[in-house]
Amino acid sequence: WDLGVMSKDESKLKELSNPKLGLLPMLAKIIREDTVGDCRIAAIGVLWNLSISQDNRLLIVKSGTGLVEALVMVLNKGPTDEKIEAKNRALGVLHNVSLAVDAQPVLGAAATESGFFLALVNLMLSTPTDGGYTAAEAEGLRDRACGVLWNLSTCAANRIPMAAVPD
Repeated sequence: WDLGVMSKDESKLKELSNPKLGLLPMLAKIIREDTVGDCRIAAIGVLWNLSISQDNRLLIVKSGTGLVEALVMVLNKGPTDEKIEAKNRALGVLHNVSLAVDAQPVLGAAATESGFFLALVNLMLSTPTDGGYTAAEAEGLRDRACGVLWNLSTCAANRIPMAAVPD
């Protein structure tokens, strides 16, 4: 994946996330539609690299890209339907984005619409006996999900929607 290599090059990050290029909606499409999983993992990896840059974080969560919804889809898949690496990378993207103060309210609004908060809570409640993950893998997912929720809770606008997540 040349894109993966390019997304690790700091000088290319701004160019790759330029809305005129259309890469972000294309990554969302790959994440949603890949049936094998390897392309999905690679696409999420590119997105994770892009999310490292503060300048890209708001672009990733803006409505119209479909990325939050695609990442929620990955998080909602069961252990037999999704590789652990895809979930770890998706949580990595969401963690990076949730660090950006300007992206927090946008991500919070998208989270309410997409079921993202519920997906994070479900990950935090999952146990290794729920499926094909080891105890260490399940614990890692819980830790990452908790970190994203922690970051989002620092934004006052997100607190009421987060509290409204059903049990």
